[in-house]
Amino acid sequence: MVTVLPTEQTKPSVTNDERLVAVCPASIRSDVSCATCGICAKPERRAIIGFPAHGTGAAKARKVFFMEPVPP
Repeated sequence: MVTVLPTEQTKPSVTNDERLVAVCPASIRSDVSCATCGICAKPERRAIIGFPAHGTGAAKARKVFFMEPVPP
């Protein structure tokens, strides 16, 4: 399972039902890439992998994450 996180989130968190949400290492570390990590592709992992929002949709993703009204 994966999820989108607010742009500024760089630390792991826990869901309401106690599941760990780990931030994608390639998105927060310059010495890690998708090719060297691949944790999100491992089906046996216990953590949910969170990808910080980026690009033109980051502001909308933040509003959705924090359950703020999103204009149509």
